[in-house]
Amino acid sequence: ETNQSPKNWLTAKLAYKLRTLPWDDQVMIRDYSIGARPLKNLEITHRLQTNPEGPQQDNVLLGSVPLPVRKSEWRLDYKSGDALTIGGQYDELIQEQTNSRARRGGLNVTMFQGSGSPLSLYYGVEQNDLSGSRRTVNRYHLRFDQRPGPNQVFSFFIGNESFEHLVPQGSKRNNWTIRLDYQLRF
Repeated sequence: ETNQSPKNWLTAKLAYKLRTLPWDDQVMIRDYSIGARPLKNLEITHRLQTNPEGPQQDNVLLGSVPLPVRKSEWRLDYKSGDALTIGGQYDELIQEQTNSRARRGGLNVTMFQGSGSPLSLYYGVEQNDLSGSRRTVNRYHLRFDQRPGPNQVFSFFIGNESFEHLVPQGSKRNNWTIRLDYQLRF
């Protein structure tokens, strides 16, 4: 592990373990996290996990079980003072036993944070593959929270979650959410 100070331009945490199971199978457990700050307001991070150890169980000899999962995650964060914040993320989760793969990506932009009345925009897509079937979900929303005044509070949210390939039972292809909150104190 390197020094994790926010002033360092490069930080890393690396953990590697080779575990021999009671039936002589060996499992490689990795947990890598690397972050870079090439510019003052820009941060890029990557995390990779392979076969992470699951929670402690009573019937397990060593107190944990390596899970047959691989996860890779990338993040990009840019902050320009209190005026603008941009964040992007992409991650992929692979489950070995079920031969399934899930990928998610998203971009979030928040403006006017310093004014106390931020406006936030988000778009994300998620794609799941399981046994030859694919489900794609698109999510997007707009949110505005006005700075609370002495006598009023106002916020607004509109968003959609839409399914492209397989629509889950009990859901519609497009699922709109609209919320308006207004509070007047007297």
